[in-house]
Parts: sequence; structure tokens; C-alpha cells
Amino acid sequence: MFRRRSPVKVTGLGDPDEEPPYIDEMYGLLCDALADRRKVVVPVGELEVPKGKPNRQLIKDYCYWFWNNR
Repeated sequence: MFRRRSPVKVTGLGDPDEEPPYIDEMYGLLCDALADRRKVVVPVGELEVPKGKPNRQLIKDYCYWFWNNR
């Protein structure tokens, strides 16, 4: 799907009713992102946000919930 530790810039969340599906049973919620100027789809549960960024705690909370409550 993507290389681990590759920096990506998340550009948005997709509509769960549109194609491609943005909710996956194995990977959870998926988001649109750019990696090396290419559009990619990345599992939100695999994201790591650097310290000081405004959405860091939201992503950490989702990752904790997803990986511990499946």
C-alpha cells in the first residue's frame, strides 16, 4: 500500500459512500494523501503526526482506539 516512514501530506478524508471505499475492515478509516507528488490512500491508523502539529492528539486518539478496540 505504501512505504512505512514515508512522509505524506494528508489532503482529506473520502466520502464512505463513494469509490474507492474509505472504510476498510482491516485498515479502518482511509484518507487521501500526497507522497512524492503522487496521490495515495493511507490508513489513518498508520499515521504519525510530529509534535507541535495541531491534529497530533486526534490522530493518536484514533490510532489508540482503532488498534485496541477492533
